[in-house]
Amino acid sequence: MTDASRVVNTTLGAIHSYTNYRTGEVTPELNIKVTKTKMVRDELNMLVGVRMEASILKSEYSDRPREYDEIHGVDGSIYIVGDVIRETSSKWTVVVVQNA
Repeated sequence: MTDASRVVNTTLGAIHSYTNYRTGEVTPELNIKVTKTKMVRDELNMLVGVRMEASILKSEYSDRPREYDEIHGVDGSIYIVGDVIRETSSKWTVVVVQNA
């Protein structure tokens, strides 16, 4: 599973740096996949909204993502991390909001 997650992030992701809000530590050159239009459905499969998500490989970033951490793209985009919504053995999926 780890290899599959790595292939997806490498193929569909882009190079970002990750800033830890609490320590200020910057981790450069992570392959992070940002999905800007993730459909959110309820238990009846009804569309309830759209959110932005980012997937971060545990093999590239070992600390658990926390609220207010920042993801910086090479294009100047900045994403603020919210909650971890999914965790597998190989990656975290977090809600992000694009900073204007």
